[in-house]
Amino acid sequence: GPACASLPAAAEKPTVLVVSGAPGAERFGQLITKWSAQWKSAAEQADVTFRQIGPNEEEEAKESLRKILAEEPKDSPHPLWLVLIGHGTFDRKLAKFNLIGPDLEANELAKWLKDFERPLVIINCSSSSAPFLKALSAKGRSVVTATRSGYEQNFSHLGGYFATAIADPSADLDKDGQVSLLEAWLIAARRTADFYKQEGRLATEHSLLDDNGDAKGTQS
Repeated sequence: GPACASLPAAAEKPTVLVVSGAPGAERFGQLITKWSAQWKSAAEQADVTFRQIGPNEEEEAKESLRKILAEEPKDSPHPLWLVLIGHGTFDRKLAKFNLIGPDLEANELAKWLKDFERPLVIINCSSSSAPFLKALSAKGRSVVTATRSGYEQNFSHLGGYFATAIADPSADLDKDGQVSLLEAWLIAARRTADFYKQEGRLATEHSLLDDNGDAKGTQS
């Protein structure tokens, strides 16, 4: 009846929203572009709705994100996946994800997500991303950060391994025919650690996953 007309339509299928951050140096820009494209092709294979913001927006990326989150159905059995790919900063107080134009603060994103009743998966693949876990942790959400503290400030490579794992049938650890968030994360975290070993470098990122709302996060 007419009473239903004003309610937003429930999402018919999962949505993957990738935010491609400010590129910084050109070599990082190329990686951000490549990894974002991998998420797009994984979303197409999985037949989910794909949306992308940045890095070449007409309007400021932060405002685009705010608008899209405002439009997204708040209540649906189908999850919204929010994937942040790029650079992050931390100044001892605030963690930010770097965008062209104003950066995105963890607490702002928390505010924009607070009305969501549907399952949320938030994957912040940027440096210094750990404070996002504390800000975003809640029941019914899975939050992944590339780092275990705001002080892990070097460019993060988790994003690349995650983008590859999410579409990789061999990442299907329990062989149920679909790659779960947990499976993709375990593989991405392992491959990230291997990358530093092979390079003979001290690892400057240790990914965390929080899926029980306790804001603590677990290492792989």
